[in-house]
Amino acid sequence: MQRLDPAVHALFSEFREAVYARVALEEDLKASRGAPVRKTVKGRTYWYLQAVKEGQRIQRYLGPDTPEVRTLVEDLRRTSAEKRALVMSLRQREAELARTLRAAGVPMLPGPIFKVVEVLSAARIIWGRGLLVGTLAFGAYAGLLGWRWDRPSVRTVDIDIAVEILTSSDLANGGVVSLQGTLQRTGLLFREVPPIDRHSPPTSLISDTGIRVDLLCGLQEGPPKRRLVPWMEGLAATPLVGFELLMKNPEETVLLGERRGVPVLVPEPARFAFHKLVAAADRPWTEHEKRQKDIVQASQLISALLEDRPEDLMDVWSVFCESGRGMRRRLERGLALLPEELRGRLKDFLASGAEPGGTPSP
Repeated sequence: MQRLDPAVHALFSEFREAVYARVALEEDLKASRGAPVRKTVKGRTYWYLQAVKEGQRIQRYLGPDTPEVRTLVEDLRRTSAEKRALVMSLRQREAELARTLRAAGVPMLPGPIFKVVEVLSAARIIWGRGLLVGTLAFGAYAGLLGWRWDRPSVRTVDIDIAVEILTSSDLANGGVVSLQGTLQRTGLLFREVPPIDRHSPPTSLISDTGIRVDLLCGLQEGPPKRRLVPWMEGLAATPLVGFELLMKNPEETVLLGERRGVPVLVPEPARFAFHKLVAAADRPWTEHEKRQKDIVQASQLISALLEDRPEDLMDVWSVFCESGRGMRRRLERGLALLPEELRGRLKDFLASGAEPGGTPSP
């Protein structure tokens, strides 16, 4: 891993702001979608705001053809035209910045993966109601933190989504989402992955090209079992140890495509790093490659955070350790898997912040 040039890191910040601005404008145009149209009825002229929704033409009455209504029509046209012009300008700037960031080593999503992530973001599944985890989230930390990761540690065709099992209030805030229906907008064919227990709801979808989308959540008391996601039509999430800690205090960033970016929510980097240690500690030896990937990602993040955001490591270490003895034991087993030099640096740093009566150092 290498630190990105400070100028490149600054360009990533500009790129991120351009993405947010462009997406906000596009959503605004979509929400106020429609164009003024004129109709003549029995010799009199009237104005309507016309839009198309789900293949159906919808018209909203604006008023008769009076000077006041014509002024409103011109304002509507002018406002939409100005917003569209600004969107085009932002898209052009995004494309320029994307080219520079790719050349500098910021990870770029392959086209098919980017298309799926973009659709999930637009539906607020990984940017609002859930968050992106797994290897794609790790790749997102490169631009966010200003580091260029080792290439093998950012490759994947799996899209892992962490969801909270919320209540009826969440259903009112956005309604029920059909994940399969949402993914159809990519043009790819997605099907449910049949669960081992045919009486259980599925937790994963896979495309005909091998792109897999998995739903994950935190554990609750009692035996671990798939938990139905109330706002995700017909789907459940797989509970994993420590996910309730991973999902706290997420951060907003963007993922890089060939010509534009897509906004996502990802876990706080220190939480992601320590959760990777927990995951590695829990993996059986038969999952040696996955364990190694966990350790490589955790190692790179911990190294970067020790340089730039060490207080995050101290705070999150305390949070994880205070969640119970089982979590503390997993962390210690995960620490033992880190490269010796990095393990020593991290232990020395965490020990330096220990106070009498506080969380014990590793």
